[in-house]
Amino acid sequence: MTKKTITIILDLLLAGFIVLFLFLKPVFIGEPSGMKEDFFAPPGVSLTPEQQEYKSNLKSVKCVLKNESSQDYAYVMAYRLEYEKNGVWHTAIGEYRSNDPREILKGCLRGSSVELDLSMEPFGRYFRKGKYRILFNVDYDISVCEFEVN
Repeated sequence: MTKKTITIILDLLLAGFIVLFLFLKPVFIGEPSGMKEDFFAPPGVSLTPEQQEYKSNLKSVKCVLKNESSQDYAYVMAYRLEYEKNGVWHTAIGEYRSNDPREILKGCLRGSSVELDLSMEPFGRYFRKGKYRILFNVDYDISVCEFEVN
């Protein structure tokens, strides 16, 4: 191969990576999260997805926050995403935190449920196949919403 051919190939590879990151914006997976299951969810509170499976280009996950406990809870529109890899949960790069004062602190009264539309855009535009979970703040605990991407 000539030097010019090698230069053209390298330029094409670089252009391919630029397209990948600018347009597809894949979800980047970081270190293992270290979150233990006993940190999760106040008793009687659950967070479930409307559907169990999503396509790789998902924009949001609709979940239902249900409070079947005997007390009221507050929640904050802030959450992060994890990806299961080889049986270990890893933190996805990015997080969602609302700047809208009307969304900073909300309530979920006992015996009620709240529908949430959780944006996935802070984490990327292309999700690899696998199992994911959203860690959502409810009071001082974390509720978990698990789903899969196929």
